[in-house]
Amino acid sequence: MVGARRTSTPTSNRRYMESYQGGGCPKPNSEARYSLRRLSPDHRRMLLEESGISPEIVACRGYQTVTKRSELEEFPSWQRRLGLYVPIHSPDGETVRCQLRPDKPRKEGPKYETPHHGGYILDCNPRMLAAVRDPGRDLWVTEGSKKVDALASHGEPCIGLMGVHMFAVAGTEGKVPLDCWRHVPLEKRLVRVAFDSDCLEKEGVQLGLQRQVAMLEELGADVRVVYLPGGEAGEKVGVDDYLAGGTVAELRALARRFEPEDLGRIRLSRDEKLRTIIGELRRTLWMIDWNGMAGHSARDVFEELLEAAAHSGKSHQDGVRISISWRALQERSKVSSRTLSKALSRLEKRGIVSRDNERRETGQTGAFVLRALVKQMGRGGDGEGMGSETERGDDPSALHLRAPRLRWSDPGRKARRGLSEGTTRVRDTRLPARLPRKRLGKIRGAVLDALDAAGGSLPLQKLYDVLHPGRAPKKRRPRDLRRRQLPMLVAAEIIEISLGEDGDAVVYLAPDWLEALGRARELGGELEAERLQRERHARQRKAFRNRGKAPKSKPRAVGLEAVRRERERIKARLRQRIARAEEERRKAGPPPGLEALISRVLLPLGRLRMGLLCEVADEEGFDRRSVSEAVRAMGHRVERLPEYGNEEFVYARLEERARAAG
Repeated sequence: MVGARRTSTPTSNRRYMESYQGGGCPKPNSEARYSLRRLSPDHRRMLLEESGISPEIVACRGYQTVTKRSELEEFPSWQRRLGLYVPIHSPDGETVRCQLRPDKPRKEGPKYETPHHGGYILDCNPRMLAAVRDPGRDLWVTEGSKKVDALASHGEPCIGLMGVHMFAVAGTEGKVPLDCWRHVPLEKRLVRVAFDSDCLEKEGVQLGLQRQVAMLEELGADVRVVYLPGGEAGEKVGVDDYLAGGTVAELRALARRFEPEDLGRIRLSRDEKLRTIIGELRRTLWMIDWNGMAGHSARDVFEELLEAAAHSGKSHQDGVRISISWRALQERSKVSSRTLSKALSRLEKRGIVSRDNERRETGQTGAFVLRALVKQMGRGGDGEGMGSETERGDDPSALHLRAPRLRWSDPGRKARRGLSEGTTRVRDTRLPARLPRKRLGKIRGAVLDALDAAGGSLPLQKLYDVLHPGRAPKKRRPRDLRRRQLPMLVAAEIIEISLGEDGDAVVYLAPDWLEALGRARELGGELEAERLQRERHARQRKAFRNRGKAPKSKPRAVGLEAVRRERERIKARLRQRIARAEEERRKAGPPPGLEALISRVLLPLGRLRMGLLCEVADEEGFDRRSVSEAVRAMGHRVERLPEYGNEEFVYARLEERARAAG
């Protein structure tokens, strides 16, 4: 069992819980009342009234009010709080985990505490264990034990997650399911996934939802997704909140197949203010003449910022605010980090994007604020080039461009040495050259966007006006569009060109243009480039998360041996240099005048510390290293005195001192 380990419940609740292992439940009357007595009035009201959970389901779960921190044996001391203890029961019928809903959460802490390093499992109410294992029953999947129990109170089997990403093994990006899923039949089973209403606002929750749907479908399930509406004041609504005022039938009616585009579309349909802002931003996209390679790179970045705003943006006093990482924006816009930096600078100069990093902490995702150009200029909503919403037959705020962002052509790379992977050593051989790759590019991608937004076809003159709105008549060159950009799209069977009734050329999207576009991208190596970019970013993200944690790299044995040999050579040369200098001093003898200085200083005192004598000689300009040799050559006695730290003292010869005294 991945992340599974048998844990105990609070001390006062342990014996009570032992009777429920393996799917057992308390009797409806006496033991249920006994279980409710273990809850505080506030917790009883929260479970029974606010979440609409039946007393039998509450008793079967084993909720308990924690009145002493010492009861929380599974939690480290820094996590222990007074609150609601929530047992988590695995669908295997044996493994139990727990969570804590603190009455006073930690500052910036989670709403539910999970034991640190305790692992995580799937959850189901023991009363519904048989129904969860029955492949003939429809299954629900949600986050949180209260939602599981709210559905169980209506007789609906449900699997609960301890977190929106906790349905798979950690670090596998939702691709390796937890072992708990082996106890839940999923083949050809209808599964409804129902997260809280804020899943339409949080990009991390949307990513978890997308990965979970993909994993369940891989396991053979027929998956539907429920998008819960928010509260009247915009507050978050969960399954338990919805069932407290609604029915299971109404909840089932909200289920639909998962389409990533639905996340933004449904969210905008429920938020009129945000829908209006996104509509203005969409019109801004088509009002600007995105000219040249730099301009079209900025256009793709702005388009992806708009998509992110529709999925997870929030209303701001200047427009709409979104949080998105640079690497994610690079992957979506199909640009490099250098190009992204230049594109953002261009958008900032236009006044339609600004960075909002105030009070941003280290490691936190950056934020951007998008401003609508039509609002700044005080213009209406027609939008030059694209016409009005009526002409396009689509609401621009809900418009989703189906064509993926395209990459610029690859100029190739000459053969070069480079560095060996994971080292700073230059390679002995050259890396193979990379041949240039011709690709469709972002300008042709803008052509496809214009045709897609117009319903699939546009006259050539109109198409040029859409791509270059507001251009002066003398500077209009539709022929350049036809002879430079369209032929490659025609050759790839993505578009078709025919003559209209007025004799003007009309550009159409081919019936299978998306499939043809996919083939062209594969031939141009774009899919491989995307894969390499994602892998490189994954390594960078991992390195950033583990910054300061990774052990210091150890040098190789060959390098250590080379350093040791070099140090030995340096020490040997130093010893030789010192020996030669000593030999030269011995041959030369004491410098002239040094013996006279020693006698003049030493004889009046009779005894003097060697270090002090060397300092006197040094002040007089003599080499202090010659003092010791001169003292011994003159016959003075040198002795170490323990009472003075074993320092050397020089004693003058008696006859010399007597001669000096006479």
